[in-house]
Amino acid sequence: MANKSYIIEKENGGKVIIDNSYEISIVQKILVSGNPKIVSSTLFKDSFAIEGDFNDGLYKLRKFFDKLSEDSVYDKFDFKNQSNIIYNKIKSFNVNKIILEPSEIFNLDENQNINTLLNDIKTNEVDDYILQIENQFDEYKKKIDTISRYSDYIGIIFKRKNKKKLNLLSDIMENIDYYIKFKIGL
Repeated sequence: MANKSYIIEKENGGKVIIDNSYEISIVQKILVSGNPKIVSSTLFKDSFAIEGDFNDGLYKLRKFFDKLSEDSVYDKFDFKNQSNIIYNKIKSFNVNKIILEPSEIFNLDENQNINTLLNDIKTNEVDDYILQIENQFDEYKKKIDTISRYSDYIGIIFKRKNKKKLNLLSDIMENIDYYIKFKIGL
């Protein structure tokens, strides 16, 4: 079972809006970025969480999704369609306050991590997150180009001596998939 981070409603009994395994996703950070502040956790005793204004965060999330879709940082993934699905699901909750619960992710020294996370949420704007994503995909592209540069034809890559290249490409594609699902949160 993976450690998760949660976005929950502050009202209506604390229903989970989003959960994300292994990471606190960019989507979660943006969603809670409307006037964020540290509060006591509603899920875990002696833990902390971050509360934010839902409507402000939702506005910034729409801006992020629009920018992500128009910039086409990674043309192999349909950011526009996927982001619209997620945005519409989140928008349907229509609450005033939400809470980011990172305690399962912060197994060690939570007090230090919660302050760092709050600072990250307060200082990063949509364009900062887009730049982070673009830089990460540029790095993936460079790795793929480096591996592919030595093969003139696609058939050559399937020769036995190129098995290592295939494994490297497979690892990169898994990293891209992980990045989209868990780091971005789509």
